Amino acid sequence: MVRVTFIGTGSAFAVGRRTNIALLVQEDDTSLVLECGPTILQQLDRVGATAAQVDHLFISHRHGDHILGLPMFLLMRYMGGTSAGPLTILGSEDTLQAGQELTRIVYPEMLDRLGSVTWVDMPSDRPTRKELGSIELATFPMPHSPEVSVLALRLDFHKSGRSLVYTGDTTYHKDVVDFAADCDLLVHETNFSQTLHPDLTASDYGHSTAHEAGLIAAQACCRFLALVHLSPTCDGHEDQVRAEAAQEFDGTIIIPTDGSTLYL
Repeated sequence: MVRVTFIGTGSAFAVGRRTNIALLVQEDDTSLVLECGPTILQQLDRVGATAAQVDHLFISHRHGDHILGLPMFLLMRYMGGTSAGPLTILGSEDTLQAGQELTRIVYPEMLDRLGSVTWVDMPSDRPTRKELGSIELATFPMPHSPEVSVLALRLDFHKSGRSLVYTGDTTYHKDVVDFAADCDLLVHETNFSQTLHPDLTASDYGHSTAHEAGLIAAQACCRFLALVHLSPTCDGHEDQVRAEAAQEFDGTIIIPTDGSTLYL
């Protein structure tokens, strides 16, 4: 069984009930964290987890709400000593470089002492696959910002036969339909809503709407759709956001709050 905990569900502006987007994905003794924003340690603590328990960390891109917690995440693992096992950090080359530079700036001595950390470059210009034990991990380039590469992530769990796709921050991108095809759970960013923001073009900001997320989920024949990375302007209007996605997708749609758990 795959357990997905939405430890953060908000956008760059983590105000109110939602902190920066982050997921904790677990199967048996394997733990993966997706994204590493400024409050990652608090997010893990709130669900009874620690940085030392994480085997794999995926960072979709180098924007602050996705990477600024990395130095503190690594510091906690370093201070944990032998309680922290090997860690694999996956991301594009520019994302890994940004994470290493950020860590050197605030803790210049620490990177050289993290012998159990492996940095894995996932190319930003083409789809890539990698085996992580019983999990097949795949990445796919997504459009978001001309200056920053973004990778979507797909996890296929060989033991359970379940699958999860996480888009990262992105504009509407029809090519991701094949990447997400038949997945059990599509976690799609929904920074905006065309219902709540009718005069705004989401793609101008490098983001998607709930309607676009629903369209991708329908075309990819997903089982569940989770709408995340919600703008604070969506707070309290979740029913409208869900209804917008449901115009295109007739499967199960969830808008998780921080700490929500889904079993696949």
